[in-house]
Amino acid sequence: MKSKQKSISKNKRHLVTIDQISKKTSDAPFGTQLKSKDYAESGIPVIQGRNIKENKFHWNNKKYTSKEKFDSLPRSHCSKGDLIFPKIGTIGNVCILPSIEGNEQCILSTNSMSCSINEKLADPNYIYYYFCQKKIHDYINSTSRGSTQPIFNYGMLKAFSIEIPSLEIQLKVSKILQELDSKIENLQNQNKILEQMAQTIFKSWFVDFDGVTEFEDSELGEIPKGWNVKRVKEIAEFNPENIGKDSIFSEIYYLDTSSVTEGKLTDIQRLAKNDAPSRAKRLVKKNDILISTVRPNLKHYYFIKNPRENLVVSTGFVVVRSKKISPFHLYYLITSDSFTEYLTGVADSHTSAYPSFPSEIIENTKICLPDIESDSISSSFNKILNPMFEKLEYNENQIRSLTKTRDALLPKLMSGEIRV
Repeated sequence: MKSKQKSISKNKRHLVTIDQISKKTSDAPFGTQLKSKDYAESGIPVIQGRNIKENKFHWNNKKYTSKEKFDSLPRSHCSKGDLIFPKIGTIGNVCILPSIEGNEQCILSTNSMSCSINEKLADPNYIYYYFCQKKIHDYINSTSRGSTQPIFNYGMLKAFSIEIPSLEIQLKVSKILQELDSKIENLQNQNKILEQMAQTIFKSWFVDFDGVTEFEDSELGEIPKGWNVKRVKEIAEFNPENIGKDSIFSEIYYLDTSSVTEGKLTDIQRLAKNDAPSRAKRLVKKNDILISTVRPNLKHYYFIKNPRENLVVSTGFVVVRSKKISPFHLYYLITSDSFTEYLTGVADSHTSAYPSFPSEIIENTKICLPDIESDSISSSFNKILNPMFEKLEYNENQIRSLTKTRDALLPKLMSGEIRV
């Protein structure tokens, strides 16, 4: 391609560089131009590489700078709709910059860079999806093999070559992928609402004690009159079932601690029994609760909704099975922020290669409960949450199915193997 303005014919694929199809590319400020002292509590958002996770933008680790500092660094400006790339660390990721707190203009940090695609030559969404391909992610990472710190720099971005079809085909391809992503996002938003509702009900009933008028002192402080302090092991079983070499299963479905985060299932492995890792020993059933004993601050926990009969989990999990109260009630008790904070403190105090805790810590933790023998509160909570969790499970299955479809289509659409 001889110039940026040369049009791309309808029936051919062309090799172009990012620089050739961009209106503008922006690099990070030099290290001395944007220092920690330049960050502020509010102002112009500063875009960091760490804001990009799994090819999506996450406005966490928020940083801002002043309008004066922004104006002094024009080469590092980025705008809503730009493609953002990390320069170090998590290279190979990409995201489309959204509007942030009403700001459509932002500034790059010292570890990020951006490009604004010329929409007369290429579709920004198509280019985004091109970089979402696993093979592209792996290729970018392979270019810095042997380096102490993975690097994808500004010059490499501008010179990066991609093969693209006509703009008409690009738009058709990105529309298919966007529709799939939109369905996934809608289901994820539904689940967020359901989870927030469940958390709100739990907090109202079992933390704030809304509607309770009489309290009494206990070793945990004031609790509703008639409630009791119990150890978790009094109302639950721990690691109740294991499988051995003589298991009747010829294959298993397997979860390890990386498969779940904050109650969400990201991956499940189907393995022949002989191929299963030695730590795949704990058989789980519906309504079991999984909590990772390693680095509890990462919140690798999960509620088993409708498992296959041969679902086995890693010994890195504690499997907790409720005996006397609603499993949903127990789940929210032992995965609450305060409980997680407590487990994190215990794990950090243990001398080992990495922070962890024994299951006895959860077993012996004291909790406040309604009278178990005549409890109608926990059973009422169960009736409300059961259909909500069934909907969550249905949505999760749909999300996994749509994600697999999108990931399978992506390289075939990009290569032209599937015509549109």
